[in-house]
Amino acid sequence: TSGEYACDLVITVPDKFDLAATTEPYYTTSYMLVYVKGRGLDEVTDPQMLGKFVEEKKPDLKFGLADVGPAQLWVFYQGLMGNMVPFQGQPGDPKVSPGKLLLDQLIAGNIDATIIWGPTAGYYAKEYQSQAELVLLPMKDDAQNPEMKFVYNMAMAVRFGEKAWKDQVNQLIKDNSQEIKKILTEYHVPLIEP
Repeated sequence: TSGEYACDLVITVPDKFDLAATTEPYYTTSYMLVYVKGRGLDEVTDPQMLGKFVEEKKPDLKFGLADVGPAQLWVFYQGLMGNMVPFQGQPGDPKVSPGKLLLDQLIAGNIDATIIWGPTAGYYAKEYQSQAELVLLPMKDDAQNPEMKFVYNMAMAVRFGEKAWKDQVNQLIKDNSQEIKKILTEYHVPLIEP
């Protein structure tokens, strides 16, 4: 109402985000298949192995899954719908992280595996390392099913029409790329090749 904007920069959006002008991407990450090491899934070293593994060795697997995100179709195509334990993706409390809720259930043994956003998985894997070792396996995009997008190049966003500001932010990203990567690594954000 004052004519001022609340902010001038959003620091994490997918590149090609259509609601704002995006910078050059500054990291790439993906959703992660997550399970607790030592609880029967250690043979699974690639997410694509899970469906067959469950069919042959662990038919009672409980797969915790939020009601939003790209994982629902993946679970369907893996033949795991009968193993799904549904969770609310946005619980309504901004102080509650849906990814943390899933990981809490995973560590407690109430579910065996889940798929969550990589930066969330990485951060809590570090936070919970004294309780359990979490295995994070990067999800891959499926060329046959483009609606199942798991890998994202992440950028920053400015308002449309602010070319000089966008150029300045792009230059800052370029000039500080090593420091940015160090911060992402310190927070255990899973980084993958773009």
